[in-house]
Amino acid sequence: MPKNEKATALSVKKVLIESAFYCRDNWLMMLMFAAVNYMLLVAGFALWSTVLFLPLAVVAYLFWSYFFRFYFQKTPYLQLKPLLNSLMPSSKILIIGVMVAILVSMLPFVPLLLVYFGVEVDVGSLVRLQRELIESRLANLAFILFVTLLFPQILFRPFMAWISALLGRNRTLRYAWSKTKGNYLPLLCLAVVMNLCGFLVDSLGQINDFCMVFSWFLMSPLMVYFNVVIAQVYAFFFED
Repeated sequence: MPKNEKATALSVKKVLIESAFYCRDNWLMMLMFAAVNYMLLVAGFALWSTVLFLPLAVVAYLFWSYFFRFYFQKTPYLQLKPLLNSLMPSSKILIIGVMVAILVSMLPFVPLLLVYFGVEVDVGSLVRLQRELIESRLANLAFILFVTLLFPQILFRPFMAWISALLGRNRTLRYAWSKTKGNYLPLLCLAVVMNLCGFLVDSLGQINDFCMVFSWFLMSPLMVYFNVVIAQVYAFFFED
């Protein structure tokens, strides 16, 4: 490869290692981000079913916008125009995510549709199967794996457009797709690593109340680290 030609294939190992080095070199700021994120997680858990969750979501949006502008050293770290520009790609991410979530949440009800197609089945058995699918951790893991396969398309690439908007650059999904073309497998590997780590930490919190609190302490810096990973991915594809 010519000296000045940039590689187009993302190295998962390199991104994970360099992200860890970045967190190490900027440990104080990363610790501060993790502390604020922890407070947002706890507040989100407490306010999930109340009207106060909406302003909390706005605060979280501003927080992560600040985070990415800080990473790329775009001062001021909060600026109105980039924030407004970022609403379009973030809305698309939300819409895509909601559509996939609805699809996945409907899967346990698929067996019941057999009745409407005239198939003679034991409705009681189907209801029990549906309940088992909803309550089964193995089924939940299968759903997570299914969504993970879609992550490069429904999360990573739209996320690149969102970061571009925050940085005042081309914010279209088409541009993000073109820049990351041919990297489905590396992005999938990153999604697997992220979801597996998140699943393990969340599973730890299911043991008892003490473990749940401890898992939140682990989840917060883990989220910060993986957002550094996403920033590294963006820098690889979009920074000259």
